[in-house]
Amino acid sequence: MKNKLSFLLSVVCLWGVILVSGCSEKDETPTNLTLKEGTQTTQVVYADEVTNQGGISFTALSDWTATVTEVATEAATKAASGKVEWLELSAYSGGPGEYTLTLTLIENLTGKDRKATIEIRCGTDVITITVEQKATTEAGETPAPKEKRLVRYEITNSSSLYPDSYTKSIGELTYNENGKLAALKTISYQGDTQGYLTERIYQFTYQENQMWIDRKTLSGYESDESYVITLNSEGYVSQLYKKKESSSEQHTLWMFIYSDGYLQQI
Repeated sequence: MKNKLSFLLSVVCLWGVILVSGCSEKDETPTNLTLKEGTQTTQVVYADEVTNQGGISFTALSDWTATVTEVATEAATKAASGKVEWLELSAYSGGPGEYTLTLTLIENLTGKDRKATIEIRCGTDVITITVEQKATTEAGETPAPKEKRLVRYEITNSSSLYPDSYTKSIGELTYNENGKLAALKTISYQGDTQGYLTERIYQFTYQENQMWIDRKTLSGYESDESYVITLNSEGYVSQLYKKKESSSEQHTLWMFIYSDGYLQQI
């Protein structure tokens, strides 16, 4: 009987050691991604703030990536996958180490609150940060654009020999909520009777260091055209690419070369 009791006690102790050892090993296993203490998972900034205080600090044990997604609101705009126009991170990927991501924002002139979520992924770990930019300043005021923008122009060309035979072009410009050019609508008249006209609309969209221009002819006999403009690290146009629209057209690429900030060659 004594031997049986000793055997049972040994089995119980053995299981206890296994359980304690398993728990200890699990507790000591580090996570791939750790948010630094003090970093808020919900961050609110005012309309006139163009950066956040403190940023997002974390430690990653392996390669990580970050994406930004617009939260559906009335002020939400179409943006590139993983990024939004009004919020930019100082980095979107990296290797193992300690990081502090800073946030750069565009002043909110939409008159409405807007919100985005930032997801940082490392292995199977995910950290989600919500950033909300208010429509008003800390004083409760709604900021307005600080500069006037061109919204309409009119150009008339005439000849001294034939002053009644002139051409006229009228353009109307519209901007998106971030102050960037969104569309240009033009009407060009030709001839002294102004009976012939061409009406076009140019649509502008943006993604990172590129801008798309889509030109459609609303009236007239021109074919539609599309262009992609790429900017270099200094913000200058480095390439202008005309996309092929029909089988009779060729792709066209303009390349711009600079030296000391001056255009040298196209």
